[in-house]
Amino acid sequence: MSLTPLRARHSLSVLALSGLFVIGCGGETTDISAAVDDTNKNLQGAAKLDCPDEIDGGEGTEFDCTLKGTKSGKTETVKIKIEKDGIVPVSEKAYVTALQKVAG
Repeated sequence: MSLTPLRARHSLSVLALSGLFVIGCGGETTDISAAVDDTNKNLQGAAKLDCPDEIDGGEGTEFDCTLKGTKSGKTETVKIKIEKDGIVPVSEKAYVTALQKVAG
């Protein structure tokens, strides 16, 4: 299944709003597993976002995740960052491009 730019943008906006994170005791570790789970639900089976469950750092921390196409098996590395209400792509354009590559 190929993602149209509109559907990709919808998935992207859902990614920005998906999940909450929990900051650990020292304020240095952020659990992003719920945000990743929510993002994967919103990708509607076209692709899967694979990230570590916990990230060292808090808001603004950038890290790499892998998008994998469910049908194609193709993978792309995407840069994600922690924001106040969840996780968002560092570059929306790069995220949409990667999503289209793996889902297409």
